[in-house]
Amino acid sequence: MKQSDRDKLVRLYRKMSENTSSVCANECKRRGACCDSIYCEIAIEWAKTQYGVMLTRSQHHTLPLMGEHGCTAEPHLRPTCTVHQCRINGLGFYPHDLPLTKKYFRLRDAIRRTENLVALENVQDSNLLSARMRYE
Repeated sequence: MKQSDRDKLVRLYRKMSENTSSVCANECKRRGACCDSIYCEIAIEWAKTQYGVMLTRSQHHTLPLMGEHGCTAEPHLRPTCTVHQCRINGLGFYPHDLPLTKKYFRLRDAIRRTENLVALENVQDSNLLSARMRYE
């Protein structure tokens, strides 16, 4: 992954986290109700395979990445959690907030495009490596 793509993804996921966490903190009936241990496990594996980061498990009784002030993983290391927002998943929009809905989808589309570019780079790098190995 190019460093510029990595930096862009980190920024995009951080913006998305700011977008979704503010809604969750102010509007959700039960804060953190969407969290589940399986998503922590997915994030732990993602961080390791995609970024080479070993996430530290917390002492939380059910959520391995839940700390005193919320999730301990950076937003780009927990992409499934970062883009989740109950209103978007349930209704497809934020009721009575078209600007926030548009912002969410612009960010999600930018993340998707950048992730696709990274995936394509990884495939190309893999193909180049295979080609080099055949000729050596």
